[in-house]
Amino acid sequence: MLFISYQAFIDYVGGCNKLSEQEQLLLARQMAGGDEGAKAKLVECYLPYVASKLSRVNKNMQSLQLLYSFLCVLESLIDEFDFCNGVPCFKNALDRALRRAITNYIANS
Repeated sequence: MLFISYQAFIDYVGGCNKLSEQEQLLLARQMAGGDEGAKAKLVECYLPYVASKLSRVNKNMQSLQLLYSFLCVLESLIDEFDFCNGVPCFKNALDRALRRAITNYIANS
């Protein structure tokens, strides 16, 4: 995914579908079997969550660099997380990872 502006990301996220916990677990199993399409659907279903976290950041920090950092965090966490622990555990891990991304962004600015 390549976005040229923060607003383009917000517009894209508006069209994303939310998935139930069972659907997410099914996609995680498919992803474990090597299905890249399942990974893309999992990433897409969490984009609204990432957007909500990004919207809570100071307006001066809402840059494409932070957005891409958030997206990288999301993709890498989906790759390494064991969804057998449950979706709520994934959201907690994602929250922690996004907070670390904000801290790194501030430190590098």
